[in-house]
Amino acid sequence: MQSRYREAYSVLVAVQKVRQSMRMITMNLEQARAVHSALREFFAAHPKGRLDPAALDDVQALCRAAESAVADAECRRAIRSIENYSALLSSREAAPRGADFVRLRVQNALASFRSKLKAIEAGQPAVMS
Repeated sequence: MQSRYREAYSVLVAVQKVRQSMRMITMNLEQARAVHSALREFFAAHPKGRLDPAALDDVQALCRAAESAVADAECRRAIRSIENYSALLSSREAAPRGADFVRLRVQNALASFRSKLKAIEAGQPAVMS
């Protein structure tokens, strides 16, 4: 399962490097949607318990890919929340309100990220790289 996330991340990094080398616009909605989907799948595959260090590394890599795909402050805030809550899930100390509460917060941040992406897409011209 982890190799699938790492593979998706490596593809996203390669796409990002190509786009940066071509000096394309910094808003890459296709990449942002792909990362959102990968994060959603990741948390569906890890529904309970703590995250191990390798899983946390996967989430952090996906969050970095998402941040590089969108320049929107609200999207980045949601992504940072996902990353911070994920760190709580991998901490040796129990989360103050429990893991279920933290996971709910992750789901809320994912929903916020997707909602903002949809709003951005609605305001973008049809031709977007």
